[in-house]
Amino acid sequence: MNFKNINIILEELGLKMSHRWEDWVMLKCPFAEWTHSKGTDTNPSFGIKINDTGNSGYHCFSADTTFLTFEGAKTFGDTVGTTQRVIGVDGKFVTAEIRHFGKQRIWELELSRNSVRKIIRTTEGHRWFAKHRGGGEVKETITASLEPMQRLQSRLPNGCSKVSTDSDRFNKGMVHGIVYGDGTQRKQRSNNGIVCLYGDKKQLSKWFSITKLGTTIREVEEIKGRPSHTRVSGPFGELCNTPPPLSIDVDYLYGFLAGYFGTDGHVSGNVVQYSSSRRHDLEFVRDAFIRLGIATYHIGGTMRKGYGKSPTALYTMNVVRSTLTASFFQRADQLAEFTESNPAYERLGWSVVSITQTNSLEDVYCAVVPDGNAFVLEDWILTGNCFTCKQKGRVSSLVRALAHYRDEDYTALAMKADMLEMDVAPKDFDSLADMEQEDQQPLDPSIFDGLYPSAIEVREAWSYLHYDRKISTPAAKQMGLLYDPEQKRILFPVRNKKGQLFGFSGRSILPPEKYPFNNYPKVRDYNGLKKEQHLLGAENLTGEQPVLLVEGLFAYARLMELGINQIMDPVASLGSALSDRQAATLGDNGQTVYILYDNDKAGDVGIFGAEKSDGTRSKGALDKLRKEVSVMMPDNWPEGKDDPDELTLEELEEMIDVAELIS
Repeated sequence: MNFKNINIILEELGLKMSHRWEDWVMLKCPFAEWTHSKGTDTNPSFGIKINDTGNSGYHCFSADTTFLTFEGAKTFGDTVGTTQRVIGVDGKFVTAEIRHFGKQRIWELELSRNSVRKIIRTTEGHRWFAKHRGGGEVKETITASLEPMQRLQSRLPNGCSKVSTDSDRFNKGMVHGIVYGDGTQRKQRSNNGIVCLYGDKKQLSKWFSITKLGTTIREVEEIKGRPSHTRVSGPFGELCNTPPPLSIDVDYLYGFLAGYFGTDGHVSGNVVQYSSSRRHDLEFVRDAFIRLGIATYHIGGTMRKGYGKSPTALYTMNVVRSTLTASFFQRADQLAEFTESNPAYERLGWSVVSITQTNSLEDVYCAVVPDGNAFVLEDWILTGNCFTCKQKGRVSSLVRALAHYRDEDYTALAMKADMLEMDVAPKDFDSLADMEQEDQQPLDPSIFDGLYPSAIEVREAWSYLHYDRKISTPAAKQMGLLYDPEQKRILFPVRNKKGQLFGFSGRSILPPEKYPFNNYPKVRDYNGLKKEQHLLGAENLTGEQPVLLVEGLFAYARLMELGINQIMDPVASLGSALSDRQAATLGDNGQTVYILYDNDKAGDVGIFGAEKSDGTRSKGALDKLRKEVSVMMPDNWPEGKDDPDELTLEELEEMIDVAELIS
């Protein structure tokens, strides 16, 4: 927005510019009444950039960023507009509002710890607390100024001193944890349950006697190769499949976690680890520990061969040893291992690997923490919050923020600011075009090992593929589909002809009415994927068969399910707009291309181009491809069908057989 329009909006907000400094309009902080300790700003500390193209703004995160609360780990998108109890700068829980701060340019901050990598999607000016790897003082910095090898500051929660392991509530929690880990409900809807305790787990049977639940305990001798064990039966069937609510008293919760660890945990030297075939079990443990002031590391996963024919997922999560005490371990063998091992150095801090500015302008969110101006993200990363002194941002974001604080309806003014900011759109688009010319570098596939489970190993993902999309397990395996359980997305790996990985494109499995937050995208690209440079399925290009080009993820998946790759090479342009780079890839392949975009307006524009105001058309896929290769147009769509993922193999073959050559 230019200087004149900035002042128009400020005047309507009742604000006054203090002075102009280079490309910034400076004024006293408009949030001082609510966010400054003295309720006023003595010096002009707030800046608005003139002709901002989206690189500057309030210092926030994307909707899918996870932070830690008293109720467990949550995302900004799920909590926007609510008040949460977050972990503050001193490790105590403090109250914070979760706010939306408009659209801003996203930066990807790649981090590493203990050979695990993660990406935080944030903004250029967000505040961090970091020091160089060699040591030195922790200093406040911003995203754009971070350097590789710097280590971000961590903050663990304060411990909970109110837990008693001598109480009846702790004992009952122990029983619940034991049966949740190793118990079986005899019949559905029955409260009768059985627990079989083998080896060192036999020690846990005493808790059933202590709580006097009316259980039967007996020793079973070895029979036909089945080891001897302690068998407990009683009225606890309903506890076998349901953890307690997080809001339950801390004695019971601590007992549950200790009992569950007795069945599904192990101690080896300095490693204290839970394991489960169900990721959500470990997510519950993580969230419960947050409430108790106990820290955990990330949840990892691997595929293992169990009793079944196919490999299944096994998830693991380590507990930060220094946040536990000996009272947690109720098995003598586990207690001995814990107390006799020498505590080793615990690497909690995440190191910076890279900082990348993306092309994406997205809705961003942050916590407003008046007490300390900092809070803790997932994995114990301490970060600054929004609304500190020396804040800088865009006018449209300022209008929306003040609407909240003043409890005013500024909808019309915010829209006016949006329109005035469009004055710089041509410059913004030019810069984006320049960025898109840079070649994306391939990713190391090993950094994703255990990060996302296979889509066919998670029931909700498998069900969506099998029932909603009619994609079989063999086809899903062939495409290497993964699943993001937090975002509820099927992930399609995007590779080049050499098979090198460049990122993932994720399609939500949720219907629109169940989207978790506003502006939740149906399709989201991962790991900085520049999809204008790639074709989904490019690794299928043999140079020996004709190519069948479709738009989207599941149109491509449908082709693979139908086995069309036996006679043609299926690829998708990841949208209805074919880029010059994608067209060149198909041209280099040298084979005839059949264009089968969706039979709708967007598909027509993608094929033939969009009509301009002067009556001419922009270049569509047809114009871009026929300079390179022969192009065929299947156009005899079956009645009532407009999408390739609705077609049967017979219908598809008939469309291909009568397709016309476009000269």
